[in-house]
Amino acid sequence: MLITWALMMEGGIQVNTGGRRFSNEYDGYSEQSVAVPAQPGAVAWCLFDTRLRDFARGFPDFRDAEEAGAILRGSVVEELAAVAHLPPRAVGETLAEVARLQAGQGTDPFGRDFTAPPRLAPPFFAVRVTGALFHTQGGLMIDQTGRRPPRHRRYHPQPLRRWWCRLWGLRAGYCGLSLRQRPSDRCRLRRAGRRWRRAVRPGQNTRLNYP
Repeated sequence: MLITWALMMEGGIQVNTGGRRFSNEYDGYSEQSVAVPAQPGAVAWCLFDTRLRDFARGFPDFRDAEEAGAILRGSVVEELAAVAHLPPRAVGETLAEVARLQAGQGTDPFGRDFTAPPRLAPPFFAVRVTGALFHTQGGLMIDQTGRRPPRHRRYHPQPLRRWWCRLWGLRAGYCGLSLRQRPSDRCRLRRAGRRWRRAVRPGQNTRLNYP
């Protein structure tokens, strides 16, 4: 079940099971598909308020998540932490720090600019997310051996690592261009693949969604 990334771009935050932020949420869902699985339990919690809840209801997937009971509510920080099984002190400190950043006091250690969106206000909402493959933006077509199908083997005669195939669209995003045509892309995929293999276990999904 997809949880729209617009929640983060419009002012929401993500915390791990320790109740702490761990990244710049503005980096995007592709980047978070590496950051989230690297957290304890390979999950994170999206935290937002009524304004963002009402905004997200414009997305059918979010309404489906509400109907499924995936969206948790807390009138105050302690109540939200209790229903999400998060440490209340850590969540309270995180939201307090975000409030200071939204007021223009201090600099976010992860580099996010909090001054544009309105401040988060109670009641608060939370939804648990993890990683799963969303789309490839072009990607590579391969057969069961990891090779390109016969009509596509001009540029890819050798088997490609599974991570490279997944990362082609997600990390490079150049639809229709081959690795042979763009050596710089090959280097980019190698670096991304190494980061991915350290963060994600084989067989684990790679899209942010409600498990």
